[in-house]
Amino acid sequence: MKTRPMEVVAWLLLIVAPLVVYAVGMRMIPEGVTEVPLHWNGAGQVDRWGAPSEMLFLPLVFMGANVLLALVYLFAEKLSQMGLLNGTVKGGRTLMLFIGVFDVVLCAGIMAFAIRQALEALG
Repeated sequence: MKTRPMEVVAWLLLIVAPLVVYAVGMRMIPEGVTEVPLHWNGAGQVDRWGAPSEMLFLPLVFMGANVLLALVYLFAEKLSQMGLLNGTVKGGRTLMLFIGVFDVVLCAGIMAFAIRQALEALG
């Protein structure tokens, strides 16, 4: 199964999307906000606050995960031949694509939740 150009474009978009989510999120934060929640404890309470720029770590992690997923997707046939990919190549690729999209949605959700809590803290 040959990789089509649209698949490569889709993966490039999935890799860049977390950074776009971060940029949009930073534009939503009012200028006066100097701290945003960065970590929550098991009860869902914020236990670490920091500068909005510290949130950049989150999309970088998701971008890295999507790079790895894209590599597995693009080399699925080779991985299958080596016995490292169980099931069909098509099924493995579908799963990788689903996880890549899920990563972007999860990144957006975490960013939105953190921004909402920062705005609520302002009063």
